[in-house]
Amino acid sequence: MTQKRKHYSKQFKIDAVELVTKQGYKVSEAARNLGIHHSSLKRWKKQLETDGNQSFPGIVISVKILGLKFLSFIAGIYSSSSG
Repeated sequence: MTQKRKHYSKQFKIDAVELVTKQGYKVSEAARNLGIHHSSLKRWKKQLETDGNQSFPGIVISVKILGLKFLSFIAGIYSSSSG
């Protein structure tokens, strides 16, 4: 039986990372208390350190990409119909 992948909000990830960076918890301890895998917390910590406020964009990126694909599709329709 396959397990569904869990999705966590941006705020949850930030709060989890802050347990380590601001409150002094060890990654393994914080992860265990939150019920997540320590590798997830390590990855979130690295992302937050690298990307800052741009970390964990979630669906925003998908909507932007979808919008660009839609605009490209519309542009293709207009260019093929006018030629």
